[in-house]
Amino acid sequence: MANIIVAKTGGTINDAEKSLAFTSDRDCMIELISGHKTVSSVDNYQHSLGYVPSYTVFFKVITSEITGVPNNCYSPCIGIIGNVLDGGTATVDTDKLYFQTYQVYNPVTDTYDNVTTDFYYSIFANTIGNQTGTGKNNVSGKARIAKNNLSVPDITDARQFRFFVGNVFKQDTALSGTITLMTLDYDLKVITIPHNLGYVPIVYMFESDNGSRIPYSLPGGLLFTYYVDSSNIYVVGGDFYNLGGDIYTLKYIILRDKIA
Repeated sequence: MANIIVAKTGGTINDAEKSLAFTSDRDCMIELISGHKTVSSVDNYQHSLGYVPSYTVFFKVITSEITGVPNNCYSPCIGIIGNVLDGGTATVDTDKLYFQTYQVYNPVTDTYDNVTTDFYYSIFANTIGNQTGTGKNNVSGKARIAKNNLSVPDITDARQFRFFVGNVFKQDTALSGTITLMTLDYDLKVITIPHNLGYVPIVYMFESDNGSRIPYSLPGGLLFTYYVDSSNIYVVGGDFYNLGGDIYTLKYIILRDKIA
């Protein structure tokens, strides 16, 4: 079967797959549904796909509790900084995407109050395990590439395609990169990375040594998280084991797709 290969600027179609812009040998992550939901406690969005899709969710931080991180920026679920719970959680099943905000303790009333949170979500055509399935009629258009041993005129289920016309997430390799961060004892360190796109891009971040997806925290607690606005990424790291001084390498991937 003939392949469609697109090289990156300055490259060739003979480059390794990791250096190509596109190859029809691999399945694309195609955004099928996107949206925004304001949640005051728990809520959901009904996607009705009948399978568990891949997804990504960011929440908006109206009032930042961290020096060096501005108000009205965005962070991936989950965002946990010490005792400041500034975000929420998102989970998915075959029918719905579920949202839950954090509760913050109110010492005046001795109660836990819900924090109204804006969630921004993208749901992909791909399943969590990227399996092939049938029974859905959610693909149209002429630009379609079927998975192996399938015929384009006969199928309309998004899970059966390597590519179809839709929003394919796009990495900006020039803006993406790595940073090193030295943690502080019992304090948070913020590193600002400019992107200057003029809108809030989707950003993914990983700890290079072990590949852990950020944000993450350890009980006690070493933690990393990040926030994004229309100009910068704000990377936050801290060490509350009183073991500050360790150096970590973090890889950030900036997409040309926007949160807001």
